Amino acid sequence: MMSEPRYQLSGQYLLRDIAGEAVIIPIGENAPAGNAILEPNDTAAFLWHAFEQPRTAEQAVQLALNEYEGDEAMIRAQVCGFVQAALGCQILKEADEV
Repeated sequence: MMSEPRYQLSGQYLLRDIAGEAVIIPIGENAPAGNAILEPNDTAAFLWHAFEQPRTAEQAVQLALNEYEGDEAMIRAQVCGFVQAALGCQILKEADEV
């Protein structure tokens, strides 16, 4: 049986608080965002922290359901959207198997 992939931060970016605002700063030479600074919303910053440890998308959905009130289908769609976008920008990567 194949297990669901786990994801973690890639190390290509840093999340920092600057003047009370969360910003994502590329630090990797091959970061697709180049030298652009990204401004995540509160949910994206929450999910960033969720993936500081290797987690499946489903585990991140469960964390978000515990943190936020809202429709489960909407939260699930937002988490999956974040994972796909973060993989595309190389903010997330598949976690190495232990």
